[in-house]
Amino acid sequence: MTDGKIALIFTPLIISFLASKFFGRVDSKNYIKASFQPPGYVFMFVWTALYLMFGFLLYRAVEIEDYVILGLVIGTLLLTYLWIYTFNSLKNYSLSTFVIFLTLLIALELLVALLNRNWEEIYLYTYTPFVAWIIFALLLSSFTKPKKITNIK
Repeated sequence: MTDGKIALIFTPLIISFLASKFFGRVDSKNYIKASFQPPGYVFMFVWTALYLMFGFLLYRAVEIEDYVILGLVIGTLLLTYLWIYTFNSLKNYSLSTFVIFLTLLIALELLVALLNRNWEEIYLYTYTPFVAWIIFALLLSSFTKPKKITNIK
C-alpha cells in the first residue's frame, strides 16, 4: 500500500462518523422498532466493518484504475450516507426505506460487476455480507413506524 491511497481504507468510516455528527444518530425513542431489530451496539460493529470493507474496495479500485467499480462503490456509499440524513434528520421513514431499496439495487449491480470483472475472491467474500445486511436493513425499515405524538392539555 503506497502513497496516501491507504487513507481511502478509512475514508468511508470517517465520512459515516461525520454524517452521524451532522445529521444525528438513530434515536429509537422517535420510532417503533421492528420486533426483530437487534440491540443498537450491533449496528455500530456491523457498520464499522462494512465501511472498512468499502474502504478496501475503494483502495483496490483506485489502485487498479477500475473506474466502474469505483463509481459503484461511491454511489453505494453516498446512498448509505443519504439514509443517515433521511432517517435521522428528516425522520422520513418511507423515504428512508426507498433509499435502502436504491442502495440494494446499486449494491447488487456492484456485486455483479465484481463477479464479471474477475476481482479476487477475497473482495467478493468481504462484500457479500453488505448485500445481506442491506436486505436485512430493508426489512427492518419496512417495519419501522413513527411514534404517534399526543398532545396532552
